Amino acid sequence: MVKPKHWQAILGEFTFESRSLTFQGGLWTDPQGPKVPLMGLAMCDAYFSGGKLIMKISYSDVPTIPSVQFVLFRNPLDNSFLTAGLDGGILPENKTSRFIVAQYDATAKPAAIRELSATPWVPRKTSGAIELAVSQTGSLINLYADGVLVLRYVMPYAIPTSQCGLYCQATSNVRVADFLVETRPRTAFVIMEFSPPFENLFSEVIKPVAEKCGYKAEKADDVLGPGLIVWDITRKIQEADIVIADVTPVNANVYYEIGYAHAIGKPTILLAEKGKELPFDISGFRTLFYENSIAGKSQIEAGLYRHVEAIAKEVRTLR
Repeated sequence: MVKPKHWQAILGEFTFESRSLTFQGGLWTDPQGPKVPLMGLAMCDAYFSGGKLIMKISYSDVPTIPSVQFVLFRNPLDNSFLTAGLDGGILPENKTSRFIVAQYDATAKPAAIRELSATPWVPRKTSGAIELAVSQTGSLINLYADGVLVLRYVMPYAIPTSQCGLYCQATSNVRVADFLVETRPRTAFVIMEFSPPFENLFSEVIKPVAEKCGYKAEKADDVLGPGLIVWDITRKIQEADIVIADVTPVNANVYYEIGYAHAIGKPTILLAEKGKELPFDISGFRTLFYENSIAGKSQIEAGLYRHVEAIAKEVRTLR
């Protein structure tokens, strides 16, 4: 894990030290409404494309439980950002909190929030410390508080690569220490029949091309263990950054898995042998057709490389 070297305040007032940072909380008076806690947004120089983020937060004698959340993704074009962490609400004298995954549209006013998933509100002490950790693998977000898994959410779209950071909203100062970043390799989950022709396609074409583009290629029979197979596969689709599927044979399981990948907004590349007539349900999707021959190998390698690189470029757009 690495510690960010540099931080910048985007909104609100922060003080930055070698191993910690402090958000200067307070109250902001809305001319058209009640006083609400000040909001702050700070970004660091560490890029995050999935992996794990950790921080230790502390506050004391606060009139309102603070919101302190990881920023998993921020779009500097419109200043919207995706968070996961502790939510203390915005009403003064609020002594409850919850854990949340949310999308924010930040402006000079307090942030407009679109709640994606949250736990119920529960009472919390006005002084305390808590270690928050979030792991993001593909579309799957797991949020931990003091080592306890408190929230799990599957995003309906692929999360692009961006710098990570911190969002706060508090009536008084909040200290954040030991903010650490651990990145992971991106993964491509491969959907296909487990038979020799397709095993060869995987080992000789798909896996090398994926690795060349910076993705670790996996297929279901590489990772299955005890339990329901469908759960293992759906989890792997959730955790993957892209899906590559061969639809040459008529296989209900393959179509089911492609449908699930499309439903959660997973970038998906379809492969099929030339001459294959695609079912109506998937005929509208871009498909790479290949010849099952020595001459066709270089063509499918080149085509697959272009498709995977195009997706990789999209997630690196803001880097």
